[in-house]
Amino acid sequence: MSYNFHLLFYLKRPKNFIKGEMMPIYLRITVKGKHSEYSVGREIIPSFWSPLKGKGTGLRAQP
Repeated sequence: MSYNFHLLFYLKRPKNFIKGEMMPIYLRITVKGKHSEYSVGREIIPSFWSPLKGKGTGLRAQP
């Protein structure tokens, strides 16, 4: 039996977000139409995030 699954990395805006601050990266896992969300424990500045590719852009890690 095979299962289809999908992984989606995205940024989740905190309620107290201030422009220019870092946002947490979340992972959504979907298996057989049911999904779960998890924080990956990393943050990124939104201008360095590519929503189409679901990953960060740039040449090196952020401080």
